[in-house]
Amino acid sequence: MGFLPKYYSYKKVTWRIAVIIIDIFCVPLNFFIPKKKFNSIHLIKGDRILIAHFGGIGDIILAEPLVRALKQRFPDCAIDMGVRAEVADTCLLLAGVDRVLTLPAANNYLAAWLHFGFSFCKKIKHSYAMGFDLKGDPFVIACMFGAGIPFRLGFDSGGLSALLHHSNFPREDISKAQANLELADFYNTSKEGIEPQITLNQAKINDFKNEKPLIVFHRGAGEDSKLWPQHLWEELCALLSLEYRVEEIKTTKGSIPQAAARINQADGYIGLDTGLTHIASALHRPTLCLFSTSHNPIVWGPARARVLLFAPHSVDLLPQVVYDELKTIV
Repeated sequence: MGFLPKYYSYKKVTWRIAVIIIDIFCVPLNFFIPKKKFNSIHLIKGDRILIAHFGGIGDIILAEPLVRALKQRFPDCAIDMGVRAEVADTCLLLAGVDRVLTLPAANNYLAAWLHFGFSFCKKIKHSYAMGFDLKGDPFVIACMFGAGIPFRLGFDSGGLSALLHHSNFPREDISKAQANLELADFYNTSKEGIEPQITLNQAKINDFKNEKPLIVFHRGAGEDSKLWPQHLWEELCALLSLEYRVEEIKTTKGSIPQAAARINQADGYIGLDTGLTHIASALHRPTLCLFSTSHNPIVWGPARARVLLFAPHSVDLLPQVVYDELKTIV
């Protein structure tokens, strides 16, 4: 009886009537699509799981506990999320998401799906062992069915639940995050497990934005004998810019915390025998220290840094050598 209108979330009467009619025709499929419980499904290493929710930013955050629980249950399986293009970067905050599939932005939701539905279906065809529809979206369910996903789960609020192997009715007495977990039979999750948790992964963010890795450098030092010639810095920057984003860190009185924060965001750091280099090393950033032989690197060298020695005021350490050495640690 999943086609009864009281279970639908549509505010527009025309949408509700249209989906009721479609659902009535789909009811016979219940005899051909056996109902299964989540716990009866066994995935193997390399399988992929699709979680689709074409809602807003909050909806994606509320899906995080499910992503985390699935990652713990199936550590050798990849988890992809299908979301709207305008909120796709929110998925970067979910540590367990391996890939993001996007529905292009459009003023008309139906037009977007008609334009994109077939290509989305083709993109996910025979790629996933399990699929979740967290919105009660009949378009998503139809795509998962058309793509041949062998185990499909979702909510009964939008229609086409006959195409699902397992579904739950939406509940008003628990959070959406908990409802998502219960859809996958994660009933005994602790309070900490139910509450969304997000992380910031700079490398993942850079990959998503298709940006080059960020290298920051600081060419200053407290003594002239520690300095590397300025024209060599310029040559090094020209080399680095071919493959990296390059940014110089400059310090003024009271700016050390801000400099440290920027170093912590970088993919690598280059500096001399100076305080910022020690900060970069202490932050566990890939650190390359150009160290003048005017001082003893065993005594004063940064603990975790890769050290390259040069004689004071000389050009015996070439930019190409520094560039090649950096590539081994970044």
